[in-house]
Amino acid sequence: WSPIAHNPNLLYIRDLSSVTDYAGRVLVFAGTLMGTFRSIDRGSSWDFIGPSGRDVYSVVLHPNYATRPYIYAGTGYDGLFIQLMVA
Repeated sequence: WSPIAHNPNLLYIRDLSSVTDYAGRVLVFAGTLMGTFRSIDRGSSWDFIGPSGRDVYSVVLHPNYATRPYIYAGTGYDGLFIQLMVA
């Protein structure tokens, strides 16, 4: 094991999911205490994608993500969120 990125917002990672998008990129999603983050470079850098201020316990991607790029975030106290990821 080797660390791939240090980002203070990625502390308390609760769930990870990965998928190949329509362009053939490998995307990685992390559910954290601060919300959901996405990496388009296999974990070297991360972007916050929401939901803001939510403790995300689970991240699920649509089974046909390449054509239906939906991400679902299950939170500890605020229910379920859905996001359409557009390029």
